[in-house]
Amino acid sequence: MDSPQKDKGLISALLEASSDFDINVRKTVSASLIQLGVQYHSLVLSSIRQFLDDTQTTPKAHIQSILYNTTEGIVRECGDKIEDEKLILDWVKASEQLLILPTIAHDLQQAASSFLVSLACTKKHSNVVLNSLTNLLKPEEVPPHTIIETLTAIAIANSRVAACYFKKIMDNLAPYLINIKQDNLRMAISLLLAKYSESVVDAVCNKEYVDTLSLDQHHEQCSFIYDTLMQHWLKSPQVGVRNEVILCLGHMSFLLSKEKLESYVLSLVSSTIGQYKRNPCPFTLTYSLALVCDALLKMEIENILQIHIDSLMNTLFSQVCITPNFNEPYTVKNHCEVLRCFDMLAKGFSEPIVGLLIQRLENASHVQRVGSLLVVKHLINSRSLSTEYVNRLIAVLNLSLGDPNSKVVRNVAQVIVALCHNNHLDSNSGAPFITYLVQHSAGGTLDSRRASLNDVGEEFIGNVCCRALNLLATSMNSAFPLLWPRLLQFVTNLEYQQSFPTILSCLASLLQNPETSSGSSEVPFKEIGSQSAPYIVSHLILMCCSPNDPLGISSLSVLQGLAGHISPNLPDVWLEHLPQLKETYTSLPTTANDPSSIQV
Repeated sequence: MDSPQKDKGLISALLEASSDFDINVRKTVSASLIQLGVQYHSLVLSSIRQFLDDTQTTPKAHIQSILYNTTEGIVRECGDKIEDEKLILDWVKASEQLLILPTIAHDLQQAASSFLVSLACTKKHSNVVLNSLTNLLKPEEVPPHTIIETLTAIAIANSRVAACYFKKIMDNLAPYLINIKQDNLRMAISLLLAKYSESVVDAVCNKEYVDTLSLDQHHEQCSFIYDTLMQHWLKSPQVGVRNEVILCLGHMSFLLSKEKLESYVLSLVSSTIGQYKRNPCPFTLTYSLALVCDALLKMEIENILQIHIDSLMNTLFSQVCITPNFNEPYTVKNHCEVLRCFDMLAKGFSEPIVGLLIQRLENASHVQRVGSLLVVKHLINSRSLSTEYVNRLIAVLNLSLGDPNSKVVRNVAQVIVALCHNNHLDSNSGAPFITYLVQHSAGGTLDSRRASLNDVGEEFIGNVCCRALNLLATSMNSAFPLLWPRLLQFVTNLEYQQSFPTILSCLASLLQNPETSSGSSEVPFKEIGSQSAPYIVSHLILMCCSPNDPLGISSLSVLQGLAGHISPNLPDVWLEHLPQLKETYTSLPTTANDPSSIQV
């Protein structure tokens, strides 16, 4: 018997065994067929097809599901190597029949749908699948729910190819949309339109992939569908339908002409804001608002939102004040989209946005103050505000430094880091903020870490401020003039004794910066007031007398860095002796009364 016949016999035997009662046998059969399919794809696919089509051997639905999943695995491994177009078309047509017939088991329909999605992800056969599926959408008929879901899955899996079929899908769906009453079908179609709209926008932004598409090609159909969704579907009593429709309208906003978007946007924004009060999951609403704002900015017509800017800001601000729950991903996503909305609104409405933030920082509760600080930090990092507006916020932030609330302190620390990173502070304006970080770093350590994501809001503020100072000292050159030599003045102030470990660690890092060695040796001490070099050095030497204390090693590092500022003769001497002293410190036992500590 020749090799092809042996292989065919093996495949037939495996197919017969696919209905075995033992699940482990069925898994082994599936894996074996996939392995054979990679080598003899046409032979295996045709054999499986014949096995499924044979009326005498037609397996039960759950076995057919396994074989469709097996075929999906073969296609994912070597789909582009399959040359037999007729075989592919047979599989596509058979899969479509399973999707259309209402009596087919759900698991089998899911398996057939997944197979079509995998085939649509191949370069060679994607057009065959999409052409065949879109032809099933008849303008005069209710579209099959399973076909809609499969087309949506294809848009998610292969958006570049799917974008080319959006116009055809809209042509087939648009005439019948107004007659669709089923809520689940409305939700499925809304998701379909949203994903294909997103695919088109991505394809247009990446012309190297699809250079025949443009947004203008979709204006007419999108305008008709947009009107249908706004006038009919958005009035649905079901929250789920309204959410999907609003999100769909947000995605489709990019595909409208400027004039059409201007005529729809006020009604859409007003409807979206009104949905927040009765919506348990506002993420889709916020995401849609972000998409609409983005579309308006791209078309340079954001000023049309002026009429709704106050209600829009207040709605978004109430959302940003809700602490995201990291066990519920959609609350985190909603929080991120709220910040994105503020970012885009600030580009066109800086004055009212900053006015709102200042008002909430000055007069609101600590919850709203935290919300304001979150927005301020985001706007500073995104560079959405001009220097004038940032300076106004800095002036108000000084008033917030006295708020003892731990959440406020944590967020103020993060805002300070953002201000330093973006060069908004100088040595004068930054002085109170550096003092603030030093004051609140008492008891903090660099080694502490959150136990879990659930503890994000409960982290010890000393650790937050400690790490903020360390970040400024080690990673941000823009923070150097704010920290040096200002941190030296805290070394002799017992009021900040609990912060000494952080201060000395930061000073040790700053003294490794080349800028500390430029200029005269007395400059740093003159800049920090009446404290003289001997006075500061004596305090550092005193802290060295407790080698087991974390201050010991840090004090030695600072002394070594200060050598050149004290006397030009010191660096060589200290370079010879201090490393040995550090080594001695680290090798000492941790016993408090150990005699060797006294000898040092």
